[in-house]
Amino acid sequence: MGKIILGGGGSEKDSIEIDNLLKNLLNNSRKKILYIPIALKGHKLYEGCYNWFTNIFNPKIFKITMWDKIKNRKFEDIKEFDAIYIGGGNTYNLLKEIKESGFDKLLIKFIKSKKIIYGGSAGAIILGENISTSSDENKIKLTNFKGLKIIRNYSIWPHYTTKDDKRIFKYLNKKNSVNVIAIPEKSGALIEKNKMKIYGNKEIIIFKKDYKLNLSPKKEVIL
Repeated sequence: MGKIILGGGGSEKDSIEIDNLLKNLLNNSRKKILYIPIALKGHKLYEGCYNWFTNIFNPKIFKITMWDKIKNRKFEDIKEFDAIYIGGGNTYNLLKEIKESGFDKLLIKFIKSKKIIYGGSAGAIILGENISTSSDENKIKLTNFKGLKIIRNYSIWPHYTTKDDKRIFKYLNKKNSVNVIAIPEKSGALIEKNKMKIYGNKEIIIFKKDYKLNLSPKKEVIL
């Protein structure tokens, strides 16, 4: 397996340490990044997305490609990239498009080829077991909330604050629920094999049905 980066969401300033993590993993050596902003719809918006992304990842250092369409893609189209960055937006729309296009299978094959996937906010949620942790509006009436399960036995909860604790424990008491990795803005995690290391300046919390485990920055745990 490759490396998975989970970002808790927020502004460009909030995610700076997590973005720097990806830069460091790529060694700033003209590596290729594929940016997928499709959780945000609209061509005018995509132009802004590209400007935002290239402001973070300098195109003079990295080779950046942005796709606003993923239908009819093949693994040959993505295997040239060193990392795939899946941005935030509406989680339900994102999961529906990724599954219906078959892009989920490509992402699983990509991570198995020892590459890097960075999921920010909605992009992080879909990598887990279940997307019911999303606070987005389900306008498309999606009924299957199963995520890509690239991160096994955990669902992801971005934008976390302690005010979410009651909702998280309520989610954990539902049938077939799994543990939750709750990530605040200004923090993120690197998962490699079965280990998770915390980055940023706020604690990440692992929730189980009857307790929660606070993980401070730089802490490493076995999942």
